[in-house]
Amino acid sequence: MKHLRQYIRNIMLEIYDLTPEEQEKSDEQWSSGGRRIFGLQSREEQVEDRERIKRYQNKLHSSPKGKALIKSFQTGRGVNCVHSIFGYVSFAEEEGVKGTRIWPLFTGWIEKYGRKGKDMLSCVAHAGDPGSRDVNLYWQNAGGWYSCGWVMKGFPVIVSKVDVDSQTLGVIPDRIVQQWKSSGIPKRPNEYSEEKGYIQSMEELESYGGAGEVLLDNWEINGVWINLSAGSPRFDNSKFGYTHIGEAWLDMYEDAMKQNLPIYVYSGDNFLGKDLSLKEFEEAFRKDRDADYGDGYEWERKVSMYNRGK
Repeated sequence: MKHLRQYIRNIMLEIYDLTPEEQEKSDEQWSSGGRRIFGLQSREEQVEDRERIKRYQNKLHSSPKGKALIKSFQTGRGVNCVHSIFGYVSFAEEEGVKGTRIWPLFTGWIEKYGRKGKDMLSCVAHAGDPGSRDVNLYWQNAGGWYSCGWVMKGFPVIVSKVDVDSQTLGVIPDRIVQQWKSSGIPKRPNEYSEEKGYIQSMEELESYGGAGEVLLDNWEINGVWINLSAGSPRFDNSKFGYTHIGEAWLDMYEDAMKQNLPIYVYSGDNFLGKDLSLKEFEEAFRKDRDADYGDGYEWERKVSMYNRGK
């Protein structure tokens, strides 16, 4: 309950007014969802979203099952919570507002954001430890699973059955980011997600399958998530100086190994294993590409951990 009171005090400070220039950009958005994504909501819309979070948090903290859900996310036990940093394309990226890539992927991300933080992140989640079950293409926001990124633990501000149209942190106006510098940048959910229903227990998360979006606060990296179905064709080889996409994948996996964290490897829906060696990962990558393109896919098969062009 102490955490809830502190959290509510924090979100009371998150309301801001738009400048005339920001208001002009806000007026160009097609809906409240678009304004939310770009951090251009009116004061009234911000208050409404804030109240939505307070209602959900009050329900969680008033129930033993709700408190158990919070504990699972905070400890990372009994739940797999994944934040995508490569392979999932946000609405803002589709609109061309955001789309920068960090390389090397995992080391570069940690150098920029750290191993723990207080800016709220969007994740997907399912009941069960990482690697304990296959994922499902038909879950809401399946792109979050078909990606590469981090297994995380932290405080679940919202656990939603569907995408909540939360703010994209990389496109929020700089002056607003500065306003939240000490407390961390918040994210807020839309009205539709509340109508569809928020997940209020581990049992509900298990029965529903996967959470379409989790807003995770006070997060900490707990593992590495790699799905071989991520990236292509959005993997811009030339930007990083690679001749073959396989070179980039092997370099990415080597970078993952340097993080001294558990590594969970998937191909599409299927869990392939934990902490594969580089050779095992290469074999898994080739098998995955052969399944998609056939044995004649020579420009990929030329790449190995022994002959990568640097």
